[in-house]
Amino acid sequence: MNSINSYQDLCREIEVLEIRIESIEAEIKHLRKLMIQGPKDITAIDYSKESSRNIVHIPLDILIDRVEKLEDKLVIFKEILEEKIQYKEKIEILLKKFDGIQYKVMYLKLKENMSVENIAETLGYSERQIYRILKECST
Repeated sequence: MNSINSYQDLCREIEVLEIRIESIEAEIKHLRKLMIQGPKDITAIDYSKESSRNIVHIPLDILIDRVEKLEDKLVIFKEILEEKIQYKEKIEILLKKFDGIQYKVMYLKLKENMSVENIAETLGYSERQIYRILKECST
């Protein structure tokens, strides 16, 4: 039961991965736009004067390298996300196999991450009965 007591953590991890993927995609889009259009305020550079602005120009080869690294990272994050979504779906399919008290116990254990003690108290059963139900469900 140790691997399935963190359904809520799994859901949070999925949310974080989705946000991270969105962020990487936005950065790739921005960098590609920068590679194609360049900075908007390109003017002739007068090297005889000290720069009055704090503009950092990134060489094209560095931009390309950064985009490639981000794309590699994006592929990895998407694979991890897919694995976690599949695991979440397996848990939800598992829950659908139960009904009655077994469903209630498994729901509280998996989705609400409740302890056996709290499940027993919530449902009005003894801890021993809850352990027995969990054992029945795991076979």
